[in-house]
Amino acid sequence: GATLWNSITAPMINLNGYTLRSSRLGFTDGGDMPDTTGDIMLTVTDPTHPIFAGIDLVDGTMVNPFAEGAVPLPTDGVTLSRGISINNNTPNPEGTLLAVISDASAATGPAGGMVIAEWPAGAMLTHDGGAGTDVLGGPRLVFLTGSREPDGVTGGQAAALYDLYADGEQMFLNAVKYMLNPPAAAAAGFLDDFNRSDGDLGNDWTTVTDGTIEVKIVDNEVLIAGEQATDWARSGLSRAVGDETRISFDFKGDDNFNVHVRIDGVDTDAFIEIYTWGGPLIHANSEDGSWPGWSDIAGSEIIAGEYNNLVLEQIGTDFMVTLNDVVVATLTNTALTDIGTVLFSCDSAAGTVGSIRIDNVVLSGP
Repeated sequence: GATLWNSITAPMINLNGYTLRSSRLGFTDGGDMPDTTGDIMLTVTDPTHPIFAGIDLVDGTMVNPFAEGAVPLPTDGVTLSRGISINNNTPNPEGTLLAVISDASAATGPAGGMVIAEWPAGAMLTHDGGAGTDVLGGPRLVFLTGSREPDGVTGGQAAALYDLYADGEQMFLNAVKYMLNPPAAAAAGFLDDFNRSDGDLGNDWTTVTDGTIEVKIVDNEVLIAGEQATDWARSGLSRAVGDETRISFDFKGDDNFNVHVRIDGVDTDAFIEIYTWGGPLIHANSEDGSWPGWSDIAGSEIIAGEYNNLVLEQIGTDFMVTLNDVVVATLTNTALTDIGTVLFSCDSAAGTVGSIRIDNVVLSGP
């Protein structure tokens, strides 16, 4: 269901608030669904965005109404619909909010509720309760329109009635034009969700192993599993990094092995490595290749028994560490100006049998 829709590579406009919920596609973190009850105007965050070309705005708010809130059914011309259903929860942070219901329309809709927003290809959405994390295969635009069916009326022409006023119509036409040629997703330099046949990784990955440990695709994710032969030797997958400055991946490590991610610089011995044994994140940060020792990252407990998401993002010579959408550290390495390679791996003491799982690797930016 959700994963299939989110993996489609073609640009897509989503008109329906119900599909955005955390229990569906995962564009927001909840399932609150108030309906508009009358005409609404929108407040926009970026008046220069192509979607708002030709629209009269004062201090970012529409002068004219966007949409009707209660459209009569065409079958009798009297029974009123319930307006636009607004998924009034926090949007996924990798999107850009473009327009919300204005404060001037608070009497007829949830002020501040998302109506128009966009997500680039490569953005990651999580379904409710960690049921699944998807990497968007193509750009997505949320543009909520179309009224909800009246209470107790189903089928036929009861739902998704046309409700746009003239300025809303112009914005919709602008949106279609925009999505026919959306901006390049600079944020999606490389992504791999490993949704292919079980076996070798392919896709220009290099693997390293120790003992009987294997690095394979199993059930659309990377399984690194076996018995460790050498104390603390790494087993995992690596690749070269181009111009990307942001590394994101999902991991599950609850089976005896530690989980590691390491970035090495270009033409330098500098590196940053982060690992967890199932508790807090621990890091090593070296500017000259010498071993600096491990240091805890305070307040960085992973979620035991579940998939976690870890992001390393380079901003100049600072590296921001984000765990499950929470920034937990910023590490400075003045010698690591460009990322050359990334390694996702595990290790343990010799004789340990265990496994880790890696999924949804995204290299993006700047």
